Amino acid sequence: MMQTTILLVPVLAGLILISSCRNTQEIKSLQNENSQLKTENEQLKAEYELLKTENEQLKGQVEIQKGITERVKYLVHQSMPEELRRLYDSSGISQTHEIDVCINPFYLVGDYDGDSKQDFVIPVLSKQSEARRFSTEVVLRGNGEVNWLDEDIGENRPGGVWTPVFRGAQVRDRLGYNAGQPAPILNADAFILARPQSSSALIYWHGNQFALYWLSD
Repeated sequence: MMQTTILLVPVLAGLILISSCRNTQEIKSLQNENSQLKTENEQLKAEYELLKTENEQLKGQVEIQKGITERVKYLVHQSMPEELRRLYDSSGISQTHEIDVCINPFYLVGDYDGDSKQDFVIPVLSKQSEARRFSTEVVLRGNGEVNWLDEDIGENRPGGVWTPVFRGAQVRDRLGYNAGQPAPILNADAFILARPQSSSALIYWHGNQFALYWLSD
């Protein structure tokens, strides 16, 4: 019995030593993992602070841009001809839309319906945030009526640049672009809408609304 006990002691001591080594290794492993996590956490904190700083800078830039935009809007409104301001306000469009200040010039003036009264064409943006990315042209006629080009000729038209065309100007036939239709005779002023290095079209008065005649595609 004494001999058995003596033999068990080294065995138990060995097992305890092995267990202790394993525990030590696991502790070291956990310490290493904890150290790595701590390092990663510090990196994430640094990245968060960097993003926070960049976000604040972007907010500042946005506020600056807003200020510039509001200043441009003010200058645009101040530089409006009195008759344009009157038609813009009396039509009610100023309540739902604002002039797209990215288009230069921001208005055209002429007798676009042939009634010898001064009309204006302006690009407008809806004040509803979801639709603000797209502007459309509206004709404020001197007789108080309003023509939206979206309604008269649809949305399939070029845009971005416009050029006035005066009454009586000769327009070359573009039969291939207009299903064989000859060029219109201009009994009123008109204007060209164009997309740079792409398509262009003549917008002219046709009876009781505006029509489109493609010039290039």
